[in-house]
Amino acid sequence: MQYLVIAYDNENALDKRMASRPAHVEATQKLMAEGKIVSACALI
Repeated sequence: MQYLVIAYDNENALDKRMASRPAHVEATQKLMAEGKIVSACALI
């Protein structure tokens, strides 16, 4: 089953997002290689 997640940041979220980004990207790449994620991106 495919689904879309839409989440909104608060005003001061950038520092938190940047701190967690390397671990997030690594985990996402692993799941994509396993075929568990079809696509991942940010909507701007």
